[in-house]
Amino acid sequence: MYHSGKDFKNEKYWQYKIHGVHHLFPRDLKLLAMPIFLAFFIAGLLFFGLFVLWGDSAYFFWPRFMLGYAAYLYIHYVVHARKPPNNFFRFLRTHHALHHYIYEDRAFGVSSPLWDIVFGTMPPKRKKGLKTSDHNTPIGKNNNQPLKK
Repeated sequence: MYHSGKDFKNEKYWQYKIHGVHHLFPRDLKLLAMPIFLAFFIAGLLFFGLFVLWGDSAYFFWPRFMLGYAAYLYIHYVVHARKPPNNFFRFLRTHHALHHYIYEDRAFGVSSPLWDIVFGTMPPKRKKGLKTSDHNTPIGKNNNQPLKK
């Protein structure tokens, strides 16, 4: 959704407002999630759609979608704001950093690499001993400054 690649009218403007600014300032914790009014609006649309499709079952499924989104936001916060221990969170942080700093068109998964595997958007495997800077891609040194394209 955040990286649609389609040519909709005004898409670039809205994509920037909702998500692109997060790529320019990846360490700004206020920009980790979509604006709250938009999140509530989409959550309402999701509930309405589930209710239209499944009736009262929406009361069962909708909270689980919301819990999944909350888990995604928590993981997104951890990989941006904390130095995680040497476990799966460290892998997720590295994977997500590849998306922000090296491969904008790869490594979309924040909470899991599953969909990157399914859709073939996994970044290339790094060779042992290679530093991030060895990928021949400019990396922003000061993460509080906009990244240059």
